[in-house]
Amino acid sequence: MVDSQELYSSKTSALENFVYKWICDPILDRLPASLNPNSLTLTNHLIYWACLFFAASAPGLSGADALIARIMAGVAVFVSMLLDCLDGMHARRTGQTSHLGEFLDHWLDGLNTPLNAAAMALTLQLDPWTSAIVMVSMGMVYIVQLSVWHHSGKFLCPPTSGVDAQCLLSLSFIGAGIYFYVWPLAQFPEIGRWVGLIFGWTCVATAFKQVYWFSKRGATATVYGLRANLFVLALALLYPLGFIGGIEAFILMAVASWRIAGSYVLYTILGRSYGGLDFVLSLTLPAVLCMHFALGPITIASYGLGEGLALTATAVLGGLTLYDLATHFRQLRFLDGDVSSETT
Repeated sequence: MVDSQELYSSKTSALENFVYKWICDPILDRLPASLNPNSLTLTNHLIYWACLFFAASAPGLSGADALIARIMAGVAVFVSMLLDCLDGMHARRTGQTSHLGEFLDHWLDGLNTPLNAAAMALTLQLDPWTSAIVMVSMGMVYIVQLSVWHHSGKFLCPPTSGVDAQCLLSLSFIGAGIYFYVWPLAQFPEIGRWVGLIFGWTCVATAFKQVYWFSKRGATATVYGLRANLFVLALALLYPLGFIGGIEAFILMAVASWRIAGSYVLYTILGRSYGGLDFVLSLTLPAVLCMHFALGPITIASYGLGEGLALTATAVLGGLTLYDLATHFRQLRFLDGDVSSETT
């Protein structure tokens, strides 16, 4: 958001052109100039959590209720896509571009992307192995994209744009809702399993196609990004292997991916070196394993302490990521000249 882009980002498809011209433009004309674009970015992030809520709730519902929940998840994805377009467009139109705005946009996308993956895995009731594959593959592309940005200084958009991907994901939620309404998973489990497998491996194929595209434009940076993703993969495998479970496992995978992506965004904007991993991230996997074997059988008031491993690891990684924002917030504002000389 701080570069001298035109009002529109580069468009790579007819669908993206349509969204900008016929949906974003009319909305943009009605947004007050005084509206801070960062408020759109933050609202966008809240909608991702709403999507996760609707998607995760659907399997516990039946009939029309489950259909409505999945449709709401699809609508949430579409609305978040619009806000993701509008925050930057509104900032450039009103002259409110900033390093802080750029940071928040890309930083929160580092969590938004894996949250979308978790929502889809939960609503399709994918098996643990396929869920882990979907979570890693959908987050992998964005981490590689950030790594290339970090090492080259160019934020490149892959052939499949964010607008195209989110529109497809929105339709996938709605399609899943209609499918499970007509063919309930409880009555047709085998067909549902194949639908999940096809979706999961389609995500993998699409992700590696995007990563290959980035490797042609930054081979070394892509290697760094893939190295970071190997850590996310190792952490994700704790779920199908039975070390962690439940929705807590999905949130942990999302926050671990966010920790890497968020650090890339922060250090890229501040001009500092980052290789994709840090000390705390490196300790997370062995710490979870050690605590699993130490606390797994221990219970207090019928609650197994081992069951809180994913939540504990999530709290540590998420807390440190927020702490990084708090400690560097003034520096980000200083880059835009918002902090007085007395603070330097």
